Amino acid sequence: GDSTGLQKGAELGELTRAHQSFLESMFDDSFLLTSGPLVAPRSETNLRGLFFMDAPDPSEAQARTCEDPATKSGIFQMESMPFTTRFDLRALPPIERGFRMQRGSDAVVARPYVIVTIPTSTAANAIFDQLGHTAIFYGDVLGGSFKGQSLCVLDCTTIGDAQAALAGVTSMVGEFAFHPWL
Repeated sequence: GDSTGLQKGAELGELTRAHQSFLESMFDDSFLLTSGPLVAPRSETNLRGLFFMDAPDPSEAQARTCEDPATKSGIFQMESMPFTTRFDLRALPPIERGFRMQRGSDAVVARPYVIVTIPTSTAANAIFDQLGHTAIFYGDVLGGSFKGQSLCVLDCTTIGDAQAALAGVTSMVGEFAFHPWL
């Protein structure tokens, strides 16, 4: 949602803690596979974060995210979009839990990545297949604001790194939108 309407001070802190607790409960239930906020510089000013959920359809994901205290308060507005990928995203929670155990903490891990959206999914498979391990997962968005686009999570910590990796496999980099993500 629009950042101009955010509450300030203690009220915002309380809503942030409630939001994090809600996300952790969805993660523990294996409904939420991975999530994180988008950080500056944002390509889309109203896009604040992305959740990847194991839901049979967008309406179930939408209903569940509307239970979030931050959504109920009006800070966030949720949009659910079906996403298809050949990667088994259900493998993400065990990887995350293992990473937390290695760190000796169950605290939320904030590691930077870059999400790339391509305005057409036609060339995406060929491009992302060439990236190897740099492309953590990718797929096509089937509905919502990003319908008809491909979305890829890259193992890059900066937009510059992501652009350099993609420049090595395609001349289409100027057509892509880059979204720093934690």
